[in-house]
Amino acid sequence: MATTAALVFAGKSVATPAISFIVNKAFSYLSEWHQAEGMKVVKDRLLQMLNQIQAVYDAVDHQQINEQSHALDKWLWQFRDAVEGAEDVLDEIDYYKLEEEAGVHNLELEKPNADTLEALQHILKENLESKKFLLILDDVWEDSNWGEWQKLMAPFQNSPHNGSRILLTTRMTSVADMVTSVMQSNNNYMNLNGLDEYHNFMMFKKYAFYGMKTEDYEHLLPLAEKIAKKFQGCPLVTKIASEHLRSNVSHHHWNNLYRQLENLEGKMSAIITTVLQSSYHHLPEHLQLCFRYCSIFPKGYEFKKDEIVKMWMGSGLILIDSGTERPEDIGERYLVQLARKSFFTFATVGDPCSKFYAEYYVMHDLLHELACSVSVGECLRLESSGYMQHKCTVRHLWIANFNKLTTEEIKAISSFENLRSLIIEDSCHVNDVCIAALEEVVQLLRGLRLLSLKGITKFCLAKEVVNKHLRYISFSGMQDIDGISKLYHLQVLTAVKRISTALKQVNNIENLSHLRYVSYGSNGFGEFFVGRLTSLQELHNFEIQLKEGYRISSLRNLSSICKLQICNLENVGTHEEIIEAKLRDKSYLRSLSLNWSETTNVLKNDDDLILDKLEPHSHLENLEISGYNGL
Repeated sequence: MATTAALVFAGKSVATPAISFIVNKAFSYLSEWHQAEGMKVVKDRLLQMLNQIQAVYDAVDHQQINEQSHALDKWLWQFRDAVEGAEDVLDEIDYYKLEEEAGVHNLELEKPNADTLEALQHILKENLESKKFLLILDDVWEDSNWGEWQKLMAPFQNSPHNGSRILLTTRMTSVADMVTSVMQSNNNYMNLNGLDEYHNFMMFKKYAFYGMKTEDYEHLLPLAEKIAKKFQGCPLVTKIASEHLRSNVSHHHWNNLYRQLENLEGKMSAIITTVLQSSYHHLPEHLQLCFRYCSIFPKGYEFKKDEIVKMWMGSGLILIDSGTERPEDIGERYLVQLARKSFFTFATVGDPCSKFYAEYYVMHDLLHELACSVSVGECLRLESSGYMQHKCTVRHLWIANFNKLTTEEIKAISSFENLRSLIIEDSCHVNDVCIAALEEVVQLLRGLRLLSLKGITKFCLAKEVVNKHLRYISFSGMQDIDGISKLYHLQVLTAVKRISTALKQVNNIENLSHLRYVSYGSNGFGEFFVGRLTSLQELHNFEIQLKEGYRISSLRNLSSICKLQICNLENVGTHEEIIEAKLRDKSYLRSLSLNWSETTNVLKNDDDLILDKLEPHSHLENLEISGYNGL
């Protein structure tokens, strides 16, 4: 029964909004379609079919869909399969257009020095022998495995220094009892109650009526007070509910929520679920899609803005309109909107007054559970094997503990035939047979948009390009990269560790006109002409050389560049070349780094002239200069 209920719930809450999003994206795609010879008839027929689909889809009253209809659930998924199939066809045709254009031109921190728990514990024990420590364990649930707690806490049990502390937060007294028993310490419990009624109502008013005049919401105050009482002083629920209600300040809308809460008779878990689901269902469809996608990440994951936006882009979740707005800006706006509605919380680590700090977003556990529940059948995070029971409708898959899978289990990944995103982690020490099985699987996943391989030290893409839709590739290392230079839709290419020397042999990477980000380990991807990578948003370590393709003037066509690092400025040939680089015309440029590698105590007039002629755009926000020997 549970499985059936989940599938039906997926039909309405997952498939329906996603199909609407995909249909709109297909229309947007067609409106920008190039005038290829012989394609007009195909385009007109497809447009007519999609118009018919849109008409039927618009006629469906999604609020009245019978959640017990298994047939409707199955039809909705088939509908989505068909629309995504149409999108794949358009994407593949566009691939061949890009291939033709390329033919014309033809040219770690994502850690401690320990691989095992025992080694890590030994390092911790040595460091703690002479230091006080504060260990924080947040929102812990494990209360049954005594042995695992003993292993985890072993380095902290014999610390000789008074003043060391362990702070543990949990919703279960049994967890605290187990940890204090393992540590043989006094149990100093502090019970945190909810906000009192007055302060909870003040918090509700702050978020629900933000920016409004008192006379505009006075009529809602009695109802607001009743609603706020239902949350029993829980700050998270109060904040999310009040921000949700602010988007529709009508008595009817507020009264509907109050009636739902009234029927729950004060059951806090049911109240939380109702509030969170109501807030989710009132999100725009594109925000729902991006929120659901985040269910594949582990609980407590620290989302870095650039990382999650690039992954949304790579997986095809950002709908780009016909305007000039960058997809990165659209994705960042999505993230900010979700944070404003409390689906994410913004946090910083370090000192924001210096450059040594990090910003990230986190998702509360309750919201992560919500994301998992509304993404059933669409997104999946696997912590172990046995995934054959899951639906083939899954679009986005994250596999943890990959190194524990058998060859047969790896091959079974290909049963997720509609996969758009595949993320593999914990793949260190995987044998060659398993790697070969994964390579075979990737070749079978023809609709793949995003491929992230964390910890795999070698991987071969197919020599004959089969994954034509790939937008995002991230890997630790590749032994053979045949085919990368023909992934014409590729936007992001990253490597987090040292790359094998074979990567020096990359040819024609400059054919990837859609490439926006290239980052790599210390060996790099070899030399390539940047002048044709006109979509690049960031370029690091661009080394000026006295040969064609590597002069500073090669930057002239990078009109979209946002971050730029230029090295070996002493190799600039003429001042005319500097002017030809057109830095002052690059209106998106926000960060610029200028580096001279030859430093002496002798003043150089040439350095003065180079710096003067560069003249970046006035929108520049960050400037770094090193090795400069001018005045």
